[in-house]
Amino acid sequence: MEEILFFADKKLNVTSVDKSDIAVRNNLIYKEKYRYKNINFIRLDINKRSILKGKKYDYIYLRFFVHTITHLSQRRLFKLLNRIGKKHTSLIMLEFRTISDELMKEGKIISNYERINSHYRRFINTKDFIKEFMSSIKCKIVYFHEGKGMSIFKKDNPHLCRLVFKKK
Repeated sequence: MEEILFFADKKLNVTSVDKSDIAVRNNLIYKEKYRYKNINFIRLDINKRSILKGKKYDYIYLRFFVHTITHLSQRRLFKLLNRIGKKHTSLIMLEFRTISDELMKEGKIISNYERINSHYRRFINTKDFIKEFMSSIKCKIVYFHEGKGMSIFKKDNPHLCRLVFKKK
């Protein structure tokens, strides 16, 4: 939620999407309580027809999302991002767990990079991700950082990748 408020406090119009009805409902309550007019929360399942059809965005921020979807869903996501990002101006910002993350050693093994512990996670091979992303979306990398210490929560210090792409 802090990230959403960061963008909203910069006077940007924010559309936050989540697959979880509960998350969207809780965020809507928060929005009303603090009277944010420039935030919109919608439920989105990347595997179903998108309600984002026809919309274009200057900034697209996906935090802890990519590692929660399958590789097939990731391909669908790339098509959606290509469609909703504005040519030459959109920034697509991503943060996700990588194959170097400690949690990859835990849980039921589904495949080389997929695990189920408390919930499904797919740990991302950063090099492969960047290659596939850039072959799907005409863009350039404007920021890249990979490592720990970027998103510590209680005892969890995940190995993450942060990427920012600019559409061409």
